[in-house]
Amino acid sequence: MNSTVNTVMLIGPNGPTANSFMGLLSGLKCRVLRSSTVRALQHTIQLQLAIVEYLPAEYTLAAFTAQLHRLQPVPTVVVGPELTAQQVEQLTAPGAAQAYLPLQSSMAARRQLIQAQLPNSDGRTLRVGQLSLDPQDQSVRYGADPLPLTATEYRLLRSLMQVPGQLLSCAALEALTSCSDIQAHLGSVRRKLFAASAPLLVRGSRRSGYVIDARVHSRAPRSADLALRTHLRQLF
Repeated sequence: MNSTVNTVMLIGPNGPTANSFMGLLSGLKCRVLRSSTVRALQHTIQLQLAIVEYLPAEYTLAAFTAQLHRLQPVPTVVVGPELTAQQVEQLTAPGAAQAYLPLQSSMAARRQLIQAQLPNSDGRTLRVGQLSLDPQDQSVRYGADPLPLTATEYRLLRSLMQVPGQLLSCAALEALTSCSDIQAHLGSVRRKLFAASAPLLVRGSRRSGYVIDARVHSRAPRSADLALRTHLRQLF
């Protein structure tokens, strides 16, 4: 059994936000460290994730984004008030945060995003059926054959494979991958899996969210032709 514990730094003032995330992280069996301010992290601290609260009254967006660079290379999630798409894009630019989580998000949505963002800290290969993803070299294979993916497609697939069988909302996936067109990118992943003769592993829609699951449907199509038509409908 894997006994690896993720260590997370929770950065921000004491209060309701910190308390809610302390409870969430405890439920995810994380070791939580606390800091009131963003600071350069010592290399001796092995962190898997930093969660930082953004307080517009204390920092301009530009100044706060500059502070985030001090946390690199630790993956970072920022939590804060509702922001515009342009502001979120600034916070999640390369070298800043990996995701932005509005504080009005439900606890379920918070848990989904944080759980999916936590890295595979022991570097083990993720597997769903015959599909495998190796985080060490960022390679993806179906069976023995490599599956060529773009960087965005890889991040989406990794997020889903970290929580197989669990539905992730489009909002959570968008925050995790800084991608604004989940449907198009997952449609491309589905087509590549279909070309590799993989079964329908990635399921869902923009409205319902998406899940990766190797379990087959209980009611199989009656013919190969019907199976193909059903599969193609799922791609779009």
